[in-house]
Amino acid sequence: MVKKSPKPAAESMDFESDDDDIPLGQMKKKAPAKKKAPAKKKAPAKSAKKSPAKKSKPAAKKAAPAKKKPAAKPKAKAGPAVKATSASPASSQFYAKAEKGRMIQAILCRWWYGISWPSEEALSRPVPKGYESLDGFSGVYVSTAGGEVGKILDNRNHEECPCFNNLIATHAGELKTTLMKCIEGQMEKLDDKNCDTMKDLEKMKKWCNGVNADKVEKEGTKVAKGLGLLD
Repeated sequence: MVKKSPKPAAESMDFESDDDDIPLGQMKKKAPAKKKAPAKKKAPAKSAKKSPAKKSKPAAKKAAPAKKKPAAKPKAKAGPAVKATSASPASSQFYAKAEKGRMIQAILCRWWYGISWPSEEALSRPVPKGYESLDGFSGVYVSTAGGEVGKILDNRNHEECPCFNNLIATHAGELKTTLMKCIEGQMEKLDDKNCDTMKDLEKMKKWCNGVNADKVEKEGTKVAKGLGLLD
C-alpha cells in the first residue's frame, strides 16, 4: 500500500514589514507648506515737486563813507607841557599856568649839569669825630659812635639849594641863564649826538633863547600870588 504523503504544511506567512520599524509620529504625512502670497509691491511715492527757490534781491550797496579831512595839528607850545587840575599841588599848577613855572621845572630836571651844590665851602668843613659821610648825599654825615648814634649832620647851605621855593623867588632873567647852562651841560655829556634826547634839548634851547625874561617874570609873579605861592 502506498502511503499517502502528508500534505506539506502551509508556508508560514511573514507578516513582518519594514514599516514596523517606522515610528508612528513619522508615519503621519506632513501637510504641504502653504505658499506665501507674494507681497504687494508698494507704489513708488510721488516725489513732491520742488518749487523753484526765489532769487534773493541783491542787497543795496552801502554808500561809501565820506573821507574825513585830517584834523589840523595843534601848534605845540614852547617849553615842557604840564597838566594840572584844581586838586593838583600849587607848584604843579604853577608849572602849567606860567612860563616861569616851566622854566623852573626844566631846571629841576637837570640842575646838576649847571649848578654846583653843595658848594666847595660846605664840603670843606671839618667833620666831627665819630661821624661818617652819608652815601649819595655830599655834605651830609651820620653819627656812628658815642651817645648820638644815628644823628644827622647837614653842612649844606639850603639857601642855595636848587629847589622850587628858592627858584620861584629868583628873577626869570637869572633862571634863563641857569637853564641855558644846564641844557648845554647835558648836551655835552651825551655820547650819541643824534639821539632823541639831543633833539629835545635843541628844541628846549631854542625856546629858552626866545624867552622874554621881564614879561615872564611879571606874568609868573601874578600867577604865583593867585596860587598863594608868593605874598
